[in-house]
Amino acid sequence: MQTVYAGTAGADSFDASTGRATDITVFRNLGANDTAIGGAGADRFSSTGTGASMSGGGGNDQFFIALSNTPGGARDSIDGGAGRDELIIAASSYQMTAAVQAELGRLAGFLAGAGDPDARFISDILRLDMTGVEVARVRLDGVLKTLAELLPGPTAAADSFQAEEDSPITVGAAQGLLANDSGSGALAVTAGTLATALGGSVTIATDGSFTYSPAANANGTDSFSYTVTDALGRTTTGTATIEVAAVNDAPVLAAALADQSVTAGDAFSFTIPAGSFTDPDAGTTLTYSARSADGSALPAWLSFDAATGAFSGTPATAGTFSVTVTASDGSLSASDSFDIVVAQGSLSVSLSSLTADQGFKIIGEAAGDNAGISVSDAGDVNGDGYADLLIGAYGNAAAGYYAGAAYVVFGSAAGATVDLAQVAAGTGGFKIIAETSVNVAGYAVSAAGDVNGDGLADLLVSAHGHDPYYRPDVGAAYVVFGKTDGSAVRLSDVAAGIGGFKIVGEGDWDRAGFALSAAGDLNGDGYADLLVSAVTHDVASQTWIDEYWVPYLYYDDYTREYYDLGYYDGGYYYTTDYAPDAGAAYVVWGKADGGQVWLSNVADGYGGFKITGEAADDNAGYAVANIGDLNNDGITDLLIGAPYNDGNGDNAGAAYVVFGKANGMGVTLADIAAGTGGFKIIGEAAGDTAGITVTGAGDVNGDGIADLLVGANYNDAAGDNAGAAYVVFGKADTATVNLADVAAGIGGFKIVGEAAGDEAGRAVAAAGDVNGDGYADLLVGAPYNDAEGILDAGAVYLVFGKASGTAVDLADIARGIGGFKINGASYRDETGFSVSAAGDVNGDSYADLLIGANFDDTKGTDAGAAYVLYGRADWIG
Repeated sequence: MQTVYAGTAGADSFDASTGRATDITVFRNLGANDTAIGGAGADRFSSTGTGASMSGGGGNDQFFIALSNTPGGARDSIDGGAGRDELIIAASSYQMTAAVQAELGRLAGFLAGAGDPDARFISDILRLDMTGVEVARVRLDGVLKTLAELLPGPTAAADSFQAEEDSPITVGAAQGLLANDSGSGALAVTAGTLATALGGSVTIATDGSFTYSPAANANGTDSFSYTVTDALGRTTTGTATIEVAAVNDAPVLAAALADQSVTAGDAFSFTIPAGSFTDPDAGTTLTYSARSADGSALPAWLSFDAATGAFSGTPATAGTFSVTVTASDGSLSASDSFDIVVAQGSLSVSLSSLTADQGFKIIGEAAGDNAGISVSDAGDVNGDGYADLLIGAYGNAAAGYYAGAAYVVFGSAAGATVDLAQVAAGTGGFKIIAETSVNVAGYAVSAAGDVNGDGLADLLVSAHGHDPYYRPDVGAAYVVFGKTDGSAVRLSDVAAGIGGFKIVGEGDWDRAGFALSAAGDLNGDGYADLLVSAVTHDVASQTWIDEYWVPYLYYDDYTREYYDLGYYDGGYYYTTDYAPDAGAAYVVWGKADGGQVWLSNVADGYGGFKITGEAADDNAGYAVANIGDLNNDGITDLLIGAPYNDGNGDNAGAAYVVFGKANGMGVTLADIAAGTGGFKIIGEAAGDTAGITVTGAGDVNGDGIADLLVGANYNDAAGDNAGAAYVVFGKADTATVNLADVAAGIGGFKIVGEAAGDEAGRAVAAAGDVNGDGYADLLVGAPYNDAEGILDAGAVYLVFGKASGTAVDLADIARGIGGFKINGASYRDETGFSVSAAGDVNGDSYADLLIGANFDDTKGTDAGAAYVLYGRADWIG
């Protein structure tokens, strides 16, 4: 060890840098402008505090300085160099002022960051410019103390802040958590996100800045604790309180108000359930008000007690009433709306208790007649201003076993029960008697319009079992000219041209007349035209061949078999391919004379035109209808049902829209299916038999275009054979319509049967605008519905028209939602096997309805019946 003493004056310089690591040099009394450089050993430097320059070099050096009583002036310069170097400051107690203590705290902070070798600590209070030193102690009054022993620890004063409910605040460092705290050196807060006493959250930065978010709807005094660390690593805990000022919160909808239902004429009551609305502000009392959802006053029938939250009243008519309830705390509010669905349950009709003001019953003439197998409005046949009715009874035996008959029942204001035996005698109408036995005349009937132009409505009556000239089941239809008297009409006379004319089928087993409809005046000659189907017609297609030997086949109409008769020798010939039971329909031009019409001629373009089925076993023509002018060309269009078409699976069924035309050129439904001259409607699923019934529906959705109604009695949407019907919105293009799309609300809507086995859609009809809402309404028959618990009593549903594609469930109709149900009267009546609009039968200006129940037993087993249901003022919405 060697000791070097600096002089008391001048600038002395000492350099021991060349010494060995084991050498120790002690530099004493270094003063202003003196320079001392240590070597590799553990050197010691002492300064008088007058601006000496000291460099430790290598080794663990010590630097001794004295705290000056007069801050400022020349600083001692210290560079510790390598090794773990220490600063020792000599001081007296009286020198430990607050400023000195603060500066020592700053020194502690500097030493805590000694990892940076280039950092310098400069202090005028300590008169020091230092780098490369890792440790510092103070010799206080001769006792050596660490800075931690000498300096006070951190203190965290209570903090207080202000906030508003639901509004976060951000506080900067200058006003933050450390703003009123003290400690040695720089203070820091442990950063992070904390939960507060009231469930809020606070995110803190090390500099004491923070963001506070109160819990939703919380107010009052909130608080959180935080940790403060000083430069020496010592910690303390502080607490901050935040006074969260209350802010008025809006009421909240806690539970949506449920829709309510009631039947027209029944008392309605509903009280807003407790807890439906709540207020986040404790102790707040809510007040309630109610209006219609469109902002108008509640309907006159409905009252609201604001004190109890209770609605009450008795609706008189069906409809959906939307109500908005508002809960208010005096300045802010919350609202919710609900619907009151008023079902017109009172409109449902039980035919077992039909009263005179509701309508009347038409009872069959005799047991086995099956009167009501078909029903139709007849127009005003006798010209008295009342709509007349047409009732088919295919089992009537007046002309022989199952010869069949039809009855025209004159409309009147009387409304008493009608016995078809009296009509047969000429009272209140007249009877139409078949030509011969097994004709099943009356299986189909239809109004025909004014076919002969005499101003009276004419009629169509089928006889699809007719065997003209001993040809089996060729079938026929008869146009019966309207007349004013009650004398019976014999179809044998009509066949002779007296009082009408006969339409004779084209081929054996065709069953011409199976379905009938008026067709409008397609050819514009002033006479109403007719639509007659031949449901089991075999469509033939011919192919010319050039063969020397060709097979010769014989087709036997009776056995319906082909027989090979060998080969026919010759030049050019053709073969004929048959599509058995493809079906056909014929448009027959109206005319004034009584000459017979042969559908074979019509098939050749004389007196009308033929529409041939698409494929074997389709049974095209099972149902036919005119549907108005869909394509807006001024000519009525036609609808042909083919329930056994396989376009979407076996017996999925189909219907075809055939655009009307005035010439006699034939139409093939294969062309229609391809989009030429109309479009095809294919069934939703295999086995549905869509097209079993078809009709024009009127304008159901109010778009100005006539719509269509297609029945599918074996659809299973609501259970096996529950049945369905489809409203297909009218259109002018020829794109195919898939009833699966219609069921999904695209291009129409589906009407789903009420229960399994009902066969809803077995009969369909347009009803006109029954409820006066501007939309055409519909009739759907379900002959096997167990109405009122009676097996197969049958039912009919009046479905109100609408613009949307939402499906209609007949179970809802039965409850009075969107229409109403008409319940059959008795066991196995099969009410609804036939349905029709009736016109205004009683002259009260309301549209009436006509319903068949062909197994009614009033006049004997299966005598049959029909019902007229009067339109009523309370149907009008």
